[in-house]
Amino acid sequence: MKSYLIEKLRTGIPVLAACLTFSGFQVVGAEKLDDNSIAFAIEDEYMFDETVPLSDVDMRVKDGIVYLDGIVPNLLARNRAIRIAETVKGVRSVINNLEVQRVDGLSANELRRDVEIAFSLDPVVERYEITVETEDMGLVSLKGYVDSWQEKEFATAVASSVRGVTAVTNNIEVVPHPTRPDDEIAVEVRKRLEWDALVDHSLIGVDVDRGTVKLSGVVGSLAEKSQARMDAWITGTRNVDAADLEVQSWARDEDLRGDKYVHRTDDEINQAILDAYSFDPRVFSYDVTPYVTDGWVTLRGKVDNLRAKAAAVNIANHTVGVTGVTDRIKIRLDTPTADEALENSIKTKLDHDPLLFTNDVHFSVTDGVARLSGVVDSQFDKARTEVIINGIAGIKSVKNFLRVADTESVVVYDPYIWDHNLFPWNDFPVNHSYEADIYGSNITDKQIAKDIAEKLYWSPFVDHEEITVLVEDGVATLVGEVQSKKEKRMAAEKAILAGAKEVQNNLIIES
Repeated sequence: MKSYLIEKLRTGIPVLAACLTFSGFQVVGAEKLDDNSIAFAIEDEYMFDETVPLSDVDMRVKDGIVYLDGIVPNLLARNRAIRIAETVKGVRSVINNLEVQRVDGLSANELRRDVEIAFSLDPVVERYEITVETEDMGLVSLKGYVDSWQEKEFATAVASSVRGVTAVTNNIEVVPHPTRPDDEIAVEVRKRLEWDALVDHSLIGVDVDRGTVKLSGVVGSLAEKSQARMDAWITGTRNVDAADLEVQSWARDEDLRGDKYVHRTDDEINQAILDAYSFDPRVFSYDVTPYVTDGWVTLRGKVDNLRAKAAAVNIANHTVGVTGVTDRIKIRLDTPTADEALENSIKTKLDHDPLLFTNDVHFSVTDGVARLSGVVDSQFDKARTEVIINGIAGIKSVKNFLRVADTESVVVYDPYIWDHNLFPWNDFPVNHSYEADIYGSNITDKQIAKDIAEKLYWSPFVDHEEITVLVEDGVATLVGEVQSKKEKRMAAEKAILAGAKEVQNNLIIES
């Protein structure tokens, strides 16, 4: 039995060795990230994504700037194409010229009705008076008032999730808050960056001038730059300027992390989670309390929808210092919604979703518990169906018995890509094996090992030089040292996407 091993070398270029060693495999050298190689790496990511149609997307890369052209079937695919490209090493900016295909036979009035229905069914957006205007060709304009930039962005996300919407112009105004001192805003932004596990913040500079937050310095990926920009929107922020925050592919050293992963007290972790909740529109209106013991967080409280519950868990998981999360949040409505009304809401949301096209999803609701059966094309469709239902107030849990026609499909969680629609099955645990019924036996260990090496190399979140990968009978074993829980999880996700049917993640997080 041959097993294939990717070993770290002092040169920084992974090669494939094994019980035998061969020279036919090589990834792009670490010294140079040429534009063609970056483009090929992005295309590989699109190929594994169920949303972005690779065949319809034209791409060129010049000096690390990605230009996207072509036609995609919906606005979610257009937005996701940007997010995926942002997660590839060497990408400094994305110019998105993708056009969204119009849905034939859908009038402007019908589209306005569909967007208004989506707003009325969303637990966040339904709280606000938002006016929807539509034009031909699927163009949507939003007007109204909200209390925060995050709520404004959420309205755009909900409108973008309606079938037939090709573009959203968001003219919603944020109700001005009392002016805060610039230095006070700067301190709070730095604090958010420090506690966000999705941003290596140490080389980011923060300056504030009359409410405009200016970010400068260096990050290791465009995805982190986008995350840092979002972190800068706090109470008192009037604008965020990240033009001087550079993306450098070399930025993987410890200088970026600084003291991010030093020991944190339970009280500090608890306060950081509460601070993050205060800025998230999915969570801040609910009473969710974290209890922290030795870095382990137990969440208790009440919300009225599963998306808020998942968001609370997700925020805690991505807070620096958290070693794990136990979810004890209850779903509770002041006035319970009738099961029939919940079933009608599920039908409406599934019918209007731009990513799902199937008549084989069957559902019922009993005492607030939704049960799904039938057949969908892929694991992504199964996850997407659950994501949609999780966003309905009054659904207490989802029993997802959907069968997947494509048994080789796979879906994994990437916090930089899934956006506000959270992955329904939570983060992978960092100390267990991950199993996925993908690829079967039609892909060799040699090919899996090669693909894992390439995916680890092109991820800006993983130091591939510190990871050794053994592949045997489709099972990948990861050994080595990483800097954080995020890096450990990302390495395993890349192995799954590369075709491993199981991952034994033995990576050690440096203390």
